[in-house]
Amino acid sequence: MDVKKLIKERLKQYKDGEIGREKLYEFAIEMLHGMLKDTAMYVKYLEVWGIVTRLAEIKDLSIEQCDEQVHKFYRVLSGIEEESFVYLMQIPKKLVENRLLHTREILQKYLTKRQLTKDDIVELEKIIKKRFAINTLNDLLAMEIVDLLNCGYEFYENEIAFNLKSSLFINDDESVSLEEKLLNKLILLLQCYNGDECFFVHVFFVNGIGHVSVHELR
Repeated sequence: MDVKKLIKERLKQYKDGEIGREKLYEFAIEMLHGMLKDTAMYVKYLEVWGIVTRLAEIKDLSIEQCDEQVHKFYRVLSGIEEESFVYLMQIPKKLVENRLLHTREILQKYLTKRQLTKDDIVELEKIIKKRFAINTLNDLLAMEIVDLLNCGYEFYENEIAFNLKSSLFINDDESVSLEEKLLNKLILLLQCYNGDECFFVHVFFVNGIGHVSVHELR
């Protein structure tokens, strides 16, 4: 189902007088329930979550405010206007995936002891070779974790070495603490991935496309 297309069609129907505020409200509530009942939090849902939740509140608006909201969202989905949404969320335990099951423990051990076993290094090497089709929020977090590992580390047979592969305008004072900051960020992202921490989801619409990114709370 093309969620954006469906929402845009309903907005147009409201604009053209084919449906009223009550029908649009019922559509938004039904869509929200469908999203929440699904077996995964898909990126396509996150993209429109801010719009759908606002539409689910239109019964509390005046007709003029409702009209303004509908026209605005129609322009956003048509690529005429830019808009951004930010919301706080946490992955429910029932939706947590186990693809990075031991990664947090390995990195926590490395942060504390600065050494790993050969098995730990082999496990991390497997992780950095993973590729994800970005369909769900889990995929989005996993991709960021893997990309940061790849950016910050080189892996050898019996050791791991910090080697930041890409940087810009980093001063010498900052570079001293970069590895610890990177490890803490990775561990926090893994806590988000495992459903133990909440985080921000940011959606920025440009040319009718919502670009979804995640940002840890701490």
